Amino acid sequence: MFPGHGQGEHMVLPVRGESWLLPESPQQAALAWHPWPQPRFEVLAQGVLDRLTGCVWSAEVFPQEGEATWQEALDAAKRMPDWRLPTIWELESLVDTSHARPALSPGHPFGEELGGMWSSTSSGYDPAWAWVLYYDKGAVGVGYKPGKHFKYILIHKEPFV
Repeated sequence: MFPGHGQGEHMVLPVRGESWLLPESPQQAALAWHPWPQPRFEVLAQGVLDRLTGCVWSAEVFPQEGEATWQEALDAAKRMPDWRLPTIWELESLVDTSHARPALSPGHPFGEELGGMWSSTSSGYDPAWAWVLYYDKGAVGVGYKPGKHFKYILIHKEPFV
């Protein structure tokens, strides 16, 4: 997903049938007769439950100061039992396209200064790059793995409920 002006010209690839992707906003979900839970996020002792997807996220964004390389994010996740770095699809599931700066549902517990977040997903074009989610606008891009450019959030290893 990448944002663009509503009046601009954009390439579109039409598809048909049911999508396994979540609706991008509560408004789209309501039109599809699948309303989002309210509140969407529930703070638990072990993390933050996304009641829409069933994922449990770390309540903390890492590192607390500065940014990390992709390898530092992976290594930190390995040191935390039951947690891992999320895939780009999992990160993108947090996005609410009806909001920006951050592109998250109101009442989310992740703080306001999220910026870009590393995913565990390497780029298919060049393995020196990994997919990143830019939470300010909900866009997906790539980041150079050796660079200390982004923060990260962890997801519990349990599968979606």
